[in-house]
Amino acid sequence: MTTREGVVVAVVGSARVSRDAPEWQEAYEVGALIAESGWGIMTGGYSGLMGAAAEGARSRGGSARGLPMTAWAQLTPDPAHDDLAWCATYGERLDHIARADVLVALPGGVGTLSEWAVAWASAQTELRPHGVVLVGRRWAQLVEQLRRILIAGDDDFALLTAAEGPQEVPARVREVLAAAPPATAPWG
Repeated sequence: MTTREGVVVAVVGSARVSRDAPEWQEAYEVGALIAESGWGIMTGGYSGLMGAAAEGARSRGGSARGLPMTAWAQLTPDPAHDDLAWCATYGERLDHIARADVLVALPGGVGTLSEWAVAWASAQTELRPHGVVLVGRRWAQLVEQLRRILIAGDDDFALLTAAEGPQEVPARVREVLAAAPPATAPWG
């Protein structure tokens, strides 16, 4: 995936949100703002918030790569994605997501939670520029609970950046990128 600035932002969120929901419009706006910033987006490849972000990015001339699963034959990738990288396993999909420069988590369920948790663990353990931007109060409430129950330090939680809404996402992504260590990952 080629972008103006060479930055790929993974955008994860629920596939269960319809176009008439306010979260759908916010995801569209996130995708548009990411594209306006010169970054490409990568999503799970399906509808709902993933499709909304892809559609928003494409509306501003950006690119949107989807990561659909070959085993999920009952699901059809959202047509807003201009590129699909089919994944044979969920682990392969998570690996793609963990390799993004930044992950932006929109409202979602268990799949979204697993995706941002893997990106968070990767940001903690890998020598590569990336971080996690959590959009909305829902994730902030969960992080408050995690601070109470996990055996983790302030440096671990510093890898998570909060954005109250779509308009804050580009600034939070820039902050994450500015704070990132040099890219020295074994995969280049």
